[in-house]
Amino acid sequence: MDGSRVAVVASLTVIVGISVLSGPLVGVDFTASPAASVGPDLGEGAIDATVETLPDTGSLEKGGFGADAYALSIPPATLDVEAVSGQPLVVYTLEVPELGLTHSATYFLSPSNTGSVTMTIDSHSLAPDRIGADSYRGVLDVSVRIGESVRVLDRHNVSIEVVR
Repeated sequence: MDGSRVAVVASLTVIVGISVLSGPLVGVDFTASPAASVGPDLGEGAIDATVETLPDTGSLEKGGFGADAYALSIPPATLDVEAVSGQPLVVYTLEVPELGLTHSATYFLSPSNTGSVTMTIDSHSLAPDRIGADSYRGVLDVSVRIGESVRVLDRHNVSIEVVR
């Protein structure tokens, strides 16, 4: 047998072997569990924090270059974190009831996350047939989740202006 044929046979043997081992007959799991990568105490611990800034306005801007979709954008919020133990979760949420929209970003904090923490919510696209008003009222919420409990740090109304 020449070298190239040996390489092909060896590769096929490895592929077939792994397929059989991870298949339903043998059932060996070669994937890592998601919990192993984030630590055993995710969502547990304590946090001493206050909201420094929370925006009063947001915008729904019509896309450029012939795009019909509207992009919903909200400025960042700033959290002043005094102390963290464990890995509590901080959630920055926008709700717009008239549009049936809830959009949020979750932050996994650790003891190294003290000082000013900037939280952002990614832009969200909406179809133009959903936009009928010139502005919408939304609610911004910054909350901490530790275990099963949720503590709201700040919650207030936000005006979302439509830019056509």
